[in-house]
Amino acid sequence: MQYKLKHGVLLAALSWSMSYSAATFAFSLGELFGFGRSDDNQTERQEQAIPREEAERSVDPIQDQIKQIDQEILILRAELALKNGDIKALQDQVDALEASGVLPIYSSRVEQLKSYLTQSQKAPSLFEFLGLSGSRFEVDLTDPNAVVAIVLPMSGDYQRAGSSLSNGIESALKAQDFKGEIFHFDTEQYGNLYLLWERLKNFKPTLIFGPLKKLNIQAWHDLQTGVPTIYLNDASVNYQAHEKSLSPSRSGGTLKLVDYLHNNFYKGALLLTEDNERSNLLIDEFLALNNQFDHPLTYDIQVIDKSVDDGIEKGLGIEESKARAAVLGKRIRRSLEFVPRSRKDLDAVVSLMPAQKAVQVSPFLDLFQLSEVKHLWFSPQVPKLTDLTLYQQSWQKTYGFLPAYLYQSYQQKVNSRPQAETGIFNALGTAAVEILTFSDQFNQRDWLIKTSVGQVETRPTGQFYLLPSVYLLDNAKVVQVSTD
Repeated sequence: MQYKLKHGVLLAALSWSMSYSAATFAFSLGELFGFGRSDDNQTERQEQAIPREEAERSVDPIQDQIKQIDQEILILRAELALKNGDIKALQDQVDALEASGVLPIYSSRVEQLKSYLTQSQKAPSLFEFLGLSGSRFEVDLTDPNAVVAIVLPMSGDYQRAGSSLSNGIESALKAQDFKGEIFHFDTEQYGNLYLLWERLKNFKPTLIFGPLKKLNIQAWHDLQTGVPTIYLNDASVNYQAHEKSLSPSRSGGTLKLVDYLHNNFYKGALLLTEDNERSNLLIDEFLALNNQFDHPLTYDIQVIDKSVDDGIEKGLGIEESKARAAVLGKRIRRSLEFVPRSRKDLDAVVSLMPAQKAVQVSPFLDLFQLSEVKHLWFSPQVPKLTDLTLYQQSWQKTYGFLPAYLYQSYQQKVNSRPQAETGIFNALGTAAVEILTFSDQFNQRDWLIKTSVGQVETRPTGQFYLLPSVYLLDNAKVVQVSTD
């Protein structure tokens, strides 16, 4: 009976343990049950030899074994919370352990967990130690005693992203004539971010760049370091005064598109789009932002079913004009020479499509003698360098919303310049440093900071976004358009 109960409990524990590593349970459960060499027959003979009163007394040891499993589970959860830097979850698991009465075999492990809690709750934070109020984001890059910590993945799946970000940060700091110290911390080399912070704070950092992964940002936020920090991704956290995030923004780019249409006094726009999830989300963002204006822009949506020219004819009313001319020609029994009429309430065509389709729009507008209708291109995917180089001779009179780093890469390519490092991550690292020049104004409401890699939109929530710029693509030339 003992064996069957124990075996059943073991199976239940093993089935629950699938969410943890096999190595963890191979050690802890092996230690817990002390896997022996006895077989079923031997256990049966032992059970038959146990007197009834001893079998009744064996209930307590069985309950102890179940309690051991419960506490092992709580400890594993606590250790996982510590690994993820989740102090609240760690506290919850320790409270549950103490409420159930910690077994002697686990006392040392629980005491170690409690010591982490004590350090995180009672030890003064670094910004208190340095005499900082923690109520503002204040950074002085001219201070020769400044200490910058770069907390990014420098190994594993995100190694290239982390390396490019780091290079962008260091190059921008060098351009700012930074005289302080820089230390790198590879987030992939630490089992949990609490341990990384325990080591990092000994260097007394005055500024932190990173982390990159959203889960790591959440964990770092929970540590409440108090040190001015720029996260290099957007995350759903309630940013404290010492925390900011910087990331590319599709919604911010869409807002720039809508602003551009309104600021240049367009009457209305035809939105050319494909029927897919990304394009539909972009349409939803456009409509929501447009409706925030006192006088929303007139718009119509045309999904490209067959071809781009077919979509333009339908969307601008040219198809209807041709149909009316055909009917009239039949009635008068003559062939007509005419220029199809288009809708007069739409003077812009916005292509929310990939480059290979968007590049066809302006030539068709010229074919339909609609040179007064302007063409704007905003790709639902992140634009690539090949979108410019592959169609270099084909782009005509198109206003493209592109990241500044892509323009820089294009200039290097066509002018055969030495290939300096570019790309979204390098640009983010560069912008993260350059915006610090305006750190004393971070508490202002929505405004724009101009950097060498594009404008950065600031929001009072602490979330900053790198925006695309507007470029005129025409006859193998790419020229930036001022939107100030």
